[in-house]
Amino acid sequence: MKTVVVIPAYNEEKNIYGLLNDLTYVGVDIIVINDGSTDKTYEVASKFIKTYYNNSKKINNSSNLNNLSDLDDNKNNNKNNNGNKDTNNTLDNVNGVVGYNISNNDYNVKKDNKSNEISIKLINEKKNKGKANAIKIGTEYALKNNYEAVVYMDADYQHEPYDVPKLLNLLSKKDVDAVFGVRSYSKVPFFRNITNQMANISISMISSHYLQKKIWLKDVQCGFKAIKLKHLADINYGNNYSLEHILTLELLRKNIKLEQVSISTNYHENAVSNITFKKGAEIFLEVIKYVKKNNSCKFKCKSNYITEYETTDKN
Repeated sequence: MKTVVVIPAYNEEKNIYGLLNDLTYVGVDIIVINDGSTDKTYEVASKFIKTYYNNSKKINNSSNLNNLSDLDDNKNNNKNNNGNKDTNNTLDNVNGVVGYNISNNDYNVKKDNKSNEISIKLINEKKNKGKANAIKIGTEYALKNNYEAVVYMDADYQHEPYDVPKLLNLLSKKDVDAVFGVRSYSKVPFFRNITNQMANISISMISSHYLQKKIWLKDVQCGFKAIKLKHLADINYGNNYSLEHILTLELLRKNIKLEQVSISTNYHENAVSNITFKKGAEIFLEVIKYVKKNNSCKFKCKSNYITEYETTDKN
């Protein structure tokens, strides 16, 4: 399947380089939506992209395979103890690029069939409009460019890039329409664990009542998902933090086949959750409003089912 990874990013200068760098080794196209960041997220992503294509050209134009080793060395040298990239070192090590600027609308290098080069698209939103809007922008781009599947990932490097093939392998099955990541709760910080469990219980109960079918969602707030794009045309993305919940309900009402798979998680000091009890309550109210507005769906939707595919969490 022709697949693209969509990454909404807001103030992730400490994480975006590492995430992009590791995704290039996975070999999937990438769209980054800089959602009005006030730090150097856009600059770091821009410099990474130019460095990536410069290195790709060197490899393609040279028979010296040591260039591949240079890339691996650059990857390892820029990682800090948390498994993420050190932003200060990164900015000093991107081939001395200074003041580089990418066109917000037109920059997109197409794949060269003679190389392993991937396409990386950077879209810059000058104002912060929220994750739901960023996901919508990335999905619409994917639809317009004839991708078959999309993978959503957060930019804070909590999601392991090397889990992408795991999700896509499941998604490649004919009867599977979406694959949702499930984090290991033994590794989730205490506060997040409580809010996550509350969200899982409440949304599962609402979904079961809404669709008149027993449904159990194991990690509804996880932003790591793989979905076949044909199910994302004309879809409601909710409002900011309600994105994961509304998107899930939208997909379930389409009678999709959903699988849930355990994924690795990287909780580190640079990964900060913006979900509070207050925002959790706001999300719950948004979901209730959505259900009331679309309540007639329960008389129109067919029964829907979810399966689980468990793997061992390495971490």
